[in-house]
Amino acid sequence: MTMTLPAKPMKAINPDIHINGLPETCIRVNQTRNDRASVTSKFAPFKEAIIGQHITHVWRGHGSTLFIEFGRLTQRTKRDGTPGQPHGEITLMVEWSWRIEKMRSIVGGSWSSERRWSSMLKKLIGVTVQDIELFGEIPEVRLTLSNGFRFLSFMTAEGQPGWALISQQSQLGTLLVRKGRLFLENTNIQGQYAEK
Repeated sequence: MTMTLPAKPMKAINPDIHINGLPETCIRVNQTRNDRASVTSKFAPFKEAIIGQHITHVWRGHGSTLFIEFGRLTQRTKRDGTPGQPHGEITLMVEWSWRIEKMRSIVGGSWSSERRWSSMLKKLIGVTVQDIELFGEIPEVRLTLSNGFRFLSFMTAEGQPGWALISQQSQLGTLLVRKGRLFLENTNIQGQYAEK
């Protein structure tokens, strides 16, 4: 004998509705208005700071970890005194599971041959960010770029998404995902990821 539970009605999403400037389609469907306001209040300052910025530098950390730098670069020095990677005003860090898309195809990503990475990543430098948005039940991040490309994070292993938006401005802090929700830290976590 099988039992069928009645289907729970789904909330309709209207792509024309924006909640504090963030399209409703980018917000979890089952969140309350207070949760949506929390998502918007945490994400909106980063979105506002990044849209219109140029990607000024892209570099690798350990493994397939990528750092995408936005805005004016500041030179850094490693602990051993050697020059480090420059950092932008805001950084998007993705530990692994990322990809770059064109309109109708995947250019490549973290599982592509590492020999292709350099040429793929060069296509990101100098382009303007047209949009940055969150997607998915557990938030992932998507950049839409002026050259028609998109950059997406998408964790494929158990745990939490492996991305963070790191601001060099102390008032913004660092935005990441914990327990499936956006979490705002007041500290800069970029130093935790050693350069390759």
